[in-house]
Amino acid sequence: MAYNFEDVKILIVDDNFPMLTLLKAMLTRFGVGTILTASNGDMAFKSFVRHNPDIVISDWMMAPS
Repeated sequence: MAYNFEDVKILIVDDNFPMLTLLKAMLTRFGVGTILTASNGDMAFKSFVRHNPDIVISDWMMAPS
């Protein structure tokens, strides 16, 4: 049975660009329809409010911006 992730919207928040890129590539490969990214908490909050993602994947230990 295959899963369909075309209608899923995910926000990735990470200040480590290589990790952000890796996660985005993996989710793209799984067929996630919309992948939003943010490199700090301020950008993430604005993106969250504007786009209302289904899932947020966030780095736990980010430096304050």
